[in-house]
Amino acid sequence: MRILHVSTKKVHPCFSDAISLQAARHDVIFILLVPSDAPGYKILSAYNENGLKYMHLSVGKDFDLASDPGLGAAFSRVLKACRPDVVHIQFFSGVNALSILRACAQSPAKKVVTLHTHGLFCLSGACFDGGRVCLPDTLEKCSCEGCRVAARASGLSLSRYNLVREK
Repeated sequence: MRILHVSTKKVHPCFSDAISLQAARHDVIFILLVPSDAPGYKILSAYNENGLKYMHLSVGKDFDLASDPGLGAAFSRVLKACRPDVVHIQFFSGVNALSILRACAQSPAKKVVTLHTHGLFCLSGACFDGGRVCLPDTLEKCSCEGCRVAARASGLSLSRYNLVREK
């Protein structure tokens, strides 16, 4: 079985041991997302280390969850080249999660998502707006300051912006 792990962190106590155990029985590829102010959306390096294959993928620092076409296209290329049976995505803050998930939706691979932030639901990744916890049951209801600022920057009303994120 070919397992593709995706994260912005190469080593983390939540998954490092599990990945090492998987590598003893399976073909494991670890895609390390490398956020950059000037992303090239390309593989920066590829190497083997301790039985794992690593690929460093240059990505944007994108906190707007609506779309990152460059990341989506780059990740589609990675999926086509690697042809995984399983894709496990570890989401930490700082990377556009939805663009990766949209690319994965086109793959027949099984998908596993582990959220380490609330970034799929909240632009700040914390579900906290000033002095209160903000836990909307749908993106359409989100009205935190981060969403309001992003909506204005996109030239959209807050309700329209949230609908685009929901889709």
